[in-house]
Amino acid sequence: MAAEGDVPDWLTVGGSVTHGTFGTGTVGRLGEYKGEPTVWVDFDYGERKALSLEFGLPRLSPRKRWTRRTPPRPDLRCDVCGQRPLVLNTHGQMLCDDHAAHFRA
Repeated sequence: MAAEGDVPDWLTVGGSVTHGTFGTGTVGRLGEYKGEPTVWVDFDYGERKALSLEFGLPRLSPRKRWTRRTPPRPDLRCDVCGQRPLVLNTHGQMLCDDHAAHFRA
């Protein structure tokens, strides 16, 4: 299990990363989610994902200069305004940060 001391130096907020499945992105936040060390990544294709360090870290690496950015998916946009990055809420809506806050109960 990854502990807070197990976070590599290259994994910093604002850092560019590459994930083996989701492609390139930018670290948006590091912290805990439900008691688990977690990293939130805004992937270049248009989604934000929270990855537990225990399972996500083995698939993440620092983005190399020569690594091509993952192209954005045009179909992934906020259902209200069309912005990104977005997250899928519990009602199946795709929303950006601004609009997701309006739909939280």
